[in-house]
Amino acid sequence: MGNDWIHCNACGRQPAQGVVFFFSNCGHLVCHKCTANAVSAEGKNHSGTCPVCEKKCSFVEINRNLRPDLQVLFRNPKDLATQYMKTLSQVLEFQASNRTRLATLASEREKKAVKFAHLARDEIKRRIDLENKAVKEHMRLKCELDMERLRCRDLEAKFVFTFFDILTMLRYVP
Repeated sequence: MGNDWIHCNACGRQPAQGVVFFFSNCGHLVCHKCTANAVSAEGKNHSGTCPVCEKKCSFVEINRNLRPDLQVLFRNPKDLATQYMKTLSQVLEFQASNRTRLATLASEREKKAVKFAHLARDEIKRRIDLENKAVKEHMRLKCELDMERLRCRDLEAKFVFTFFDILTMLRYVP
């Protein structure tokens, strides 16, 4: 499939050596002979009345310097589709690899968060155990202190009785 579809939309002329074609902004292909009476030259662009639809329009010469957005209209559809599929494939691959990277990062963050949660849980458990041991030790020491206080009171009472016994004995000693 080549350019067998290209022809002057006004007279039907097909491309040949020395035949120049123009593309109008109203979407028509027109040969240089059909535009000769209808256009006024202004550098590369021409303006005038389209010989096909008779609307005021501008004409651009179809050549290798044609704007890329217009060149695409003259490309082989199969080549165009192949290029678009290649581009689409690259876009899909790029986006898929970035989705995979994002999922990997999310997974790594989740693993770190779980690890941190386990460490925090273990630290909390360790601190609770230490606190429980401290409470038990406090209770043991309190009981020991209470026992020592009782022993001191006992000793004080014995001391007082012994002291009074000594005083009593000293009274009777000449």
